[in-house]
Amino acid sequence: MTHRHQARAALLTALLLITSLPILPAAAEAEGACCEMDEFNLFLTGEAENGGLTPFEADLEEEFETFVTPSVQGLVEIGTWSVVWGLQGNYPDATWEFRIPFEVEAAAGIQINATIGVHIGGTYFEGDAGAGLFLTSNGEVVIPVNVEAGEILKSETVEISFSVRSLSFSSPGDDAGIRFIWGSTDYPAKISMKFPLVEIDMKEASVKGRLVFFPIVLKSGFADRMWSASTGGMSVANTAISDRPIATPVNDGVEVTFVWEIPESTDSGNFRTDFHLIPQTSLRIEAYRTHDITAGEDGGGSGGWYPAAEPLRSGGSALNVDIDASFDGDSVERVVIIEIDGAMSQWIRWGLDNIGNDSLSSNSWWRNLRTYADSIPSSDF
Repeated sequence: MTHRHQARAALLTALLLITSLPILPAAAEAEGACCEMDEFNLFLTGEAENGGLTPFEADLEEEFETFVTPSVQGLVEIGTWSVVWGLQGNYPDATWEFRIPFEVEAAAGIQINATIGVHIGGTYFEGDAGAGLFLTSNGEVVIPVNVEAGEILKSETVEISFSVRSLSFSSPGDDAGIRFIWGSTDYPAKISMKFPLVEIDMKEASVKGRLVFFPIVLKSGFADRMWSASTGGMSVANTAISDRPIATPVNDGVEVTFVWEIPESTDSGNFRTDFHLIPQTSLRIEAYRTHDITAGEDGGGSGGWYPAAEPLRSGGSALNVDIDASFDGDSVERVVIIEIDGAMSQWIRWGLDNIGNDSLSSNSWWRNLRTYADSIPSSDF
C-alpha cells in the first residue's frame, strides 16, 4: 500500500471509531423556558429597493447607500426593508425608534422632512422626525414611531420604509448631496422594537454513563440562524461547558444539545443549568432549569439520545492539519493528521452512521454518498 493510501486508510479508521451511545433519561425539577419580551434591534441590510431586516449583528457584512442631490424634488423613497416573521405572538404598546446614519457632502447643511413607515402584517404605523430637521456634517437621523399593541401571525411580513421630502440645501457646492448608509458594522442602521423574537425550551436531560445531554430548542422564524448567527453557551453549577454543542434543525427552529461530564466526586444531585443567547451586543437572552441527575451504567436502560436529523455544518469549526514528512534519500514518507472540531466533526460522526440513508433529504451529501462512490473508478482508491 502506498503512503497516500495509508494516510487515507488511517483517517477513515479514526472516523469509524466514533459510535453512537444509548442514553438514560434523567428527571428535571423545573421547566426551563423563556422569554420575556426584551427590546432589540432589527438591522437594515441589502439593496434599497428590496432590503432585508435581521436581528443578527453577524449579518452586517456589506455597506449600502442612497445618495440624494439638490436636483431631486418632492418625495424621495430612500429604501424599503422587510422580513417574513416566523414566530406568532403579541406585541405591546411601545415607541419604536428608527436610526440611520447620514453624511452631508459639499454643503453647509440640509433641511429635510423625514418619515418612517412600519407595516406589521396588515397594520400600518408612521412616524416623522419633525418639521424642518436640519442636518450637518454626519450623524444619525432618529425617528420615533408609536406602535399600538397587536398580534403578529406566523408568516406575516414586517416592513420598514424610509422617505424624505422638502430638501433644502444650505450653501451647496457642485457635488452637494446627502448620503444615507446602512448594512455594515460601521453604519448599523436599525429600528429598535419590542416584539416576539425567540422561544427557548430547555428539554429534560438524558444521561449515558457519566455523560449528560442537555437539549435546548430555539424556536423562531430564523431557523438555525438563531444559533449559528448568535453567540451563546451553557453552564452547569456555575461552570461553563467548553465543548461546542450539537445543533440539529427542527420545525420552526433549531435544537442545540450540550454535553457535560458528571464530576468523579459525585454520582447524583440537583444541578442548575444556565443558558444564554446573544444575537446582538445589546441583547442577552437567558433561561435556566434545575435537573435531578443520577449517573447511569454504560448501555443500561431503554432510553437514548441521538440526533434525529442531520446536524448542521454551520456555527463554526476549526480545521487543523499536521503534516510530518521525512526523506531517506530515495523517497519521501509523509504522515498527514487532520483534526476537525465543532459543527463539522459532529456532522461527520452522524453521517458515518447514515451513509445512503434514503430518508434524508434529496440534497443530503450522506444520502448521495453511495451514488458518488459508484461513480469513482476503482483505480482511484
